[in-house]
Amino acid sequence: MARAKTINSGPPHHQRGQGAVEAILALPVFLALVCLVFQLFFLGLAQIQLQYAAFYAARVGTVHGADLNEMKQAVTRILDRSPGLLSRSRDHIEIEIIDSQEKHSEKTGTAEPSAAAPLKVRVHWHYPLIVPLADALSPRSARSMFSGRPSVHLQASWAMTMSGFKTRDETNAENRRP
Repeated sequence: MARAKTINSGPPHHQRGQGAVEAILALPVFLALVCLVFQLFFLGLAQIQLQYAAFYAARVGTVHGADLNEMKQAVTRILDRSPGLLSRSRDHIEIEIIDSQEKHSEKTGTAEPSAAAPLKVRVHWHYPLIVPLADALSPRSARSMFSGRPSVHLQASWAMTMSGFKTRDETNAENRRP
């Protein structure tokens, strides 16, 4: 049995193309949300990586006697592996020693610092935002003075006692003993 077409079987003339207009209006909002999710994912990865870099800086600092240059080289090696970063610069990284053996000896009143004094390190990273227009969506972002790209300030701290680590000289001296 054949059906007869009626005059009103299609959409009315005044509503044709309404789906395309709605899609055009909703697409930028959807894309902005997708970009925001990607940027938040990259920021989460960067914070985890920065936490590991702070641990590694404290470890290198305990081995090398809180040498800032050694710690900055170690942190730079770790943070250079960040996903999506095209321009890497050491100027984006700042290392701060919060507490050292000297400060510990001043607090305890002893003339010689304790071998178990903690080394507390804080690493600051001006993480450049990867996703375009993410700075417009993030209230914490600021223009980086180094590359002109928007960046977010991230920081991580780590404390490590210096008693568990021995320098190469101490290890060699122990191995030479009969």
